[in-house]
Amino acid sequence: MIAVDAETEKILVKWASDWGVATPEELLRKAASEYAQSCMKNVARNAKEVVSGVGKTAGIADEQSGMTPLQLVEESVEEATLADGFEDALIGIVEWFGHPPVALYNREKCIAILMERDGMDWEEAEEFFGFNVIGSYVGESTPAFATIVPSGL
Repeated sequence: MIAVDAETEKILVKWASDWGVATPEELLRKAASEYAQSCMKNVARNAKEVVSGVGKTAGIADEQSGMTPLQLVEESVEEATLADGFEDALIGIVEWFGHPPVALYNREKCIAILMERDGMDWEEAEEFFGFNVIGSYVGESTPAFATIVPSGL
């Protein structure tokens, strides 16, 4: 049993019953499983967009200037460092006070690329990405990775 006070335990037991499971532990496993499935569906949707070209890297800068994100980075960032193998996830540049502009990538598209290109499942891609990509500091020009929230949510 999870170590909680009596009132919280009653609530968890009720929720477990409502979800059709016998114990709060099973409830947590089921909730975690459903959350993971939801995340995997989002990654799969983004992967389909990357592969089909629907999710091409487009943003306000490209629409206004006619440049691709790579051209924008090459023209705007003096010493750009790019994330190898994630060209399709490049969305532009990001800048903030006191820091030089850096290349900006769509995080979900990077995960989708790892899944599609390297045959990883969602968990493997997440772990690899967190350790080997985000965890790779190469100085002030280290790229940034954004989690993009779809419009309308």
